[in-house]
Amino acid sequence: MIPFPLEVVLLIAVYLTALWVIVVKVGYEGFSRLFSYSTRRTLFHSLNPMTKILLEIAVFLLVTKGYLVMNFWLFVTTLSASLLILTLTISGRIRLFLLYFLSFSLLVFWSTFNSYRGTGILLLYWPAWFARVMGYSVYVRSSTVITGLISVLYDPVMFITLLGVILILSTNTTDLIRSFEELRIPLPITLIFASFLKVLPSALKLLDESLKMQILKGLGYGKPRFILPIYYFYGSILALFPAFVYLIRNVKSLAISLDTRGFRAFPRRTSMKKVGINKIDAGIILLSLTVIVFLLR
Repeated sequence: MIPFPLEVVLLIAVYLTALWVIVVKVGYEGFSRLFSYSTRRTLFHSLNPMTKILLEIAVFLLVTKGYLVMNFWLFVTTLSASLLILTLTISGRIRLFLLYFLSFSLLVFWSTFNSYRGTGILLLYWPAWFARVMGYSVYVRSSTVITGLISVLYDPVMFITLLGVILILSTNTTDLIRSFEELRIPLPITLIFASFLKVLPSALKLLDESLKMQILKGLGYGKPRFILPIYYFYGSILALFPAFVYLIRNVKSLAISLDTRGFRAFPRRTSMKKVGINKIDAGIILLSLTVIVFLLR
């Protein structure tokens, strides 16, 4: 069993490591690359945007409600298939996602590992007052290691991120607008989806530039390297407000751009290119609707 002061050091090391990976190794610049359209052509790129949305809704329901109807190994198969699709989609950006996945998994594992009492060898002991504040178990035993690893695979937040990354990397804004128009989806809903795909990468780039300006002005200068993630995290929080104000100011420019292209001038729009639905789209849509109906019945 590790003495209590060393346990606190271990706790600090875990959170500093995760913070260092997310803020320093990935950062806003990495997230802006991760959440921007990839020109590499994959199977996912060729699918209709609506097909991808239905598929991702089905997978989301499968990983959040599917534990009621499927065993663990089927869940692992779903996870493996999703990661394979992600790998084929993002190609050169797999490193960024793996860094995010490892840091997030570390936090989920540590939280679950300390939350259950379990059985077996006593690994950690937290004083009652500390365990009450942190939501930990006073006695942490070896069996909770397996519980923590399983919780990483079952955590739905990672799958939500996974689905969002796949959709953004493989969907062009223009194709999304064309697809929604062909399916007679109301234009305001179309603009909401299109604006999200367009604004998110720009917002992350603005946040990255704001953070770098703070670093150039001396943020964390001369401080020990092991506490730099804390300063960078603080700078990331400060960067949110000016970037948000800048985006609000660009709303007028976006509205002028939409008016120039004639949005909402007529009930429907025409396009020289048709997105359409092929046989693969039809099969995926049928499968997705079947899963959705089965899990929501």
